[in-house]
Amino acid sequence: MFSSSLYSSLGRAEYQSTETLKQLRPAGVTSSVVETAKDALTWQERPPTPEVQKPFQHYARQPAGAIMRHFGTARDVVRDGPFGCKTRAGVESAAECLEAYPGSEIGRWQLQQREEVYASTHKEPLGCTISRGYQMPAGLGTEVPFGRPLHVKEQEAQNSTQTIIFPQQAADDDDNTPVHSMYVSSHGSFAPGEQRKRDYDWSKAKIDPRQHRFGRVDSKGQQSSMKQILQPDLDQLAAAKQAAVVSSVYDRHKATLGDELGKPRLLGAGNRALPPDHVFGKCSAREAEPCVGELMRGYYSAEEQAPDPDLGKSLREGWRNTEASGRTFGVPSVRNDIPLPPSRSVASTKNYGNEPSAGQLLAPPKCVDLGVKEEHLLQLRSPDELAQLLADAGLALGQQEFEEVLAQAEGVRDEQQQLWCSLDAFMAARRSWLQQQAGLA
Repeated sequence: MFSSSLYSSLGRAEYQSTETLKQLRPAGVTSSVVETAKDALTWQERPPTPEVQKPFQHYARQPAGAIMRHFGTARDVVRDGPFGCKTRAGVESAAECLEAYPGSEIGRWQLQQREEVYASTHKEPLGCTISRGYQMPAGLGTEVPFGRPLHVKEQEAQNSTQTIIFPQQAADDDDNTPVHSMYVSSHGSFAPGEQRKRDYDWSKAKIDPRQHRFGRVDSKGQQSSMKQILQPDLDQLAAAKQAAVVSSVYDRHKATLGDELGKPRLLGAGNRALPPDHVFGKCSAREAEPCVGELMRGYYSAEEQAPDPDLGKSLREGWRNTEASGRTFGVPSVRNDIPLPPSRSVASTKNYGNEPSAGQLLAPPKCVDLGVKEEHLLQLRSPDELAQLLADAGLALGQQEFEEVLAQAEGVRDEQQQLWCSLDAFMAARRSWLQQQAGLA
């Protein structure tokens, strides 16, 4: 609640809950310019970077041709002219620096002589590991192992930490020895059948634990002792009493539900004097029906177990693929029965016998990498076409030489008695003609 002093500071005698406190001075610094926080953070265009900070500003996108410089060198003067270290003209050019490994033996020897001045050439020769001058013992790593020998087996046999904590051989088993008492106290290592002794002083109580019997003595003597309760046959009074004859059902019930010491409980699985052909359980059905054995073995006749008559053959006339004439049905994989079309479709998968075999794929003919097939070399051509083809290939032959080679080539003459031959036959004839000219034939 507002106190009276607060009311007087506001210049009001009474506080009105329905009005706002317009008389309270707003927080912050008041200026003559009416400007809100939104107006201070809103501008028409982005303010530029001050000129003092521009040399130290790093832009992700530099203008074209700008040099990427570290901000630490912003005020350094950019030197005009070529950069780098000047060398004497003719001493070592850029071509010599970029020259590859010399191909001649003398060049490699000269390079090796120039490399001899470097220490790395002697310490780390080509193809070998670096030599640090270490003197390794003979057989280290192959016959002598690395590391320092610890002689673990000898220490284990003498006195090791594991032997001290877990001794393999027990000390003295005498109960009165200090060693056995120490192991009993530290590890609880009692001897088999040893009684736990707490070292009580029985002399103060005037009790000999070897002769004294603890417990309460029955006032009636031997009639209700614990031994008689556990062994009723020792009771002479009970033995003198005559046994009462009761029903055998009671004994069977007692033998089934009760547990006899040293014997299993009777669950009715003993000898019940049942015949050998006795079957336990209740019959599933009274009527005659197939049993499990018949269902597994089956009870079909020999005719029903025979294979179907249409197995492996057709019984429908006109649909059988056997014929006395030896006709083969279907189409061959290689279509030699139809002529080769003048132009084949790209999507055609038929083989017309003109495709390369497995031997041609493993040992392709010459010029196959240039797109020249064997059929192009065996195609019959006219003399004019052969001369033009040889001239385009760069093999210029004289008119007399061309006619002599063409006369030796094997070809076919047309109606005008003009000899047509293939390029392969012409080149074979030319090789024979060259041998005759050299006197080798």
